[in-house]
Amino acid sequence: MVASTPAVDTVTDAVKFLESEGYHDEVTLLADDLVRCNNQDRPLSQVVIDHLFRFEGPSDPADEAIVIGVSFTEDGRKGVVIAPFGPDADPDEVATLTALTRRAG
Repeated sequence: MVASTPAVDTVTDAVKFLESEGYHDEVTLLADDLVRCNNQDRPLSQVVIDHLFRFEGPSDPADEAIVIGVSFTEDGRKGVVIAPFGPDADPDEVATLTALTRRAG
């Protein structure tokens, strides 16, 4: 379940909030329902969404982004996912992002 998060206006503010909460690792979305954290590929089954921020560009769909604070069930690490979504997003990353966010509901 996604925790209550404060209102933030920018991607930078979201990342600063997450870092203040102990989310320090960079997490990258990969294809085939995998994420990478600390040079290790991990399945989505180990990822829990703790915080989620979505940003939409006021006039440019290319400005759409999502910032997610995640934790890993296997070792308790905490990290940040920053991913574009919309027309410029990588289709493989979007598929993994969609699978990840659907699990948060």
